[in-house]
Amino acid sequence: MNVYLLLALMVVLEFMRYGRNRIINKFLTAETVSPHTAKQFKDVGVSDMFSAKILLISGIIKQVGDNQYYLDLSRKMQIEKIRITILYVLVALAVLFLIGAVIYLVAR
Repeated sequence: MNVYLLLALMVVLEFMRYGRNRIINKFLTAETVSPHTAKQFKDVGVSDMFSAKILLISGIIKQVGDNQYYLDLSRKMQIEKIRITILYVLVALAVLFLIGAVIYLVAR
């Protein structure tokens, strides 16, 4: 895979993460964290509907009633734990790959 393509993909993924975190922070600032405090996206200040839809699909933002949304903190923490676990696995695989590469180069 081309290194520039990989870097471009990383930049796009980082922008998506930034957009999701911005929306989460807006919900936290508006104290919209339960079905009783649910608000519309425009009342919270959300304009990035792409990132909002991703959060809806993942269950971090939940819909109640007609266009009323709130941040599900327990689901947010669950997703963060999953992401951290995936990160640890990827780092472990990268370390194993590097160790294997060093062993291969030394044995040559």
